[in-house]
Amino acid sequence: MVKTLRGIGDRREEPPAIALNKPCMKVDDFDGDPKLTKIIPEKLAKHHGGANAASIGANWAETFEVHGGLSRDSVVLDIGCGPGRMAVGIGERFDFRQPSYLGFDITKPDIDWCQQNITAAHPNFRFVHLDVKNAHYNPKGKIEPYDVQFPASTGSSEFIFATSVFTHMRTLELEVYLAESKRCLSKDGRIFATFFCLEEGFAGRMPEGRDFSTRIDAQCYTARPENPEDAIAYNKAYVLNSFERLGLKADFFRGGWSGLTTRNGRHGQDYVVARHAE
Repeated sequence: MVKTLRGIGDRREEPPAIALNKPCMKVDDFDGDPKLTKIIPEKLAKHHGGANAASIGANWAETFEVHGGLSRDSVVLDIGCGPGRMAVGIGERFDFRQPSYLGFDITKPDIDWCQQNITAAHPNFRFVHLDVKNAHYNPKGKIEPYDVQFPASTGSSEFIFATSVFTHMRTLELEVYLAESKRCLSKDGRIFATFFCLEEGFAGRMPEGRDFSTRIDAQCYTARPENPEDAIAYNKAYVLNSFERLGLKADFFRGGWSGLTTRNGRHGQDYVVARHAE
């Protein structure tokens, strides 16, 4: 069924089922409240959903399966894994059966906790610290963001995702991370990434969302001029063109943050599911 976005001429289709190694679930198969056994410490979860961090991860894991084709057989690369909320959600959804799950982050205490509490119990779930500079999260980082190389080999990852990562990156960083994602993507793999995406004609201010009217470079805008990397948005056309320039076909799904959907999105942020173009 096709939905029409309120206030613009864009159209939105219900997300299709995209399979990797098996048929995806139907959208009607969403489970509801997850049951979790690993609890992320409050101090680490503060910037990742607080007390709801683990359940947020579980809900995203379900979306990854339904809309992105994630399965227990997928080799996974988690960009910006934080304190493991997605790892916990995915692990508990699939009984920690992924042949390989590799998460990396720029915040060392998060990685330390993941290694001590997730990898210790499930060695196939590995975590790596990259000391990359970010004005908001890691201002003293030793690696410039445009020098980043992901800790995964070329073509090795079947499901690559970044949630609430590109919403904290300026244009040059974003383009480097997208290029690295393409490098690591397997032939039949998928990239799943979240964004705040602006529609043309709104001048950065969406009907019900944050005010992203402050431009900080040629392509991106911030909701917090005093701390730009806290919340960054891009024009939707630029995001989709960025995937296309890399030879990737991208499907866009509007989240609930902007007020542009006829019903609330399953998640607050918009997201893109991309694969190699035919």
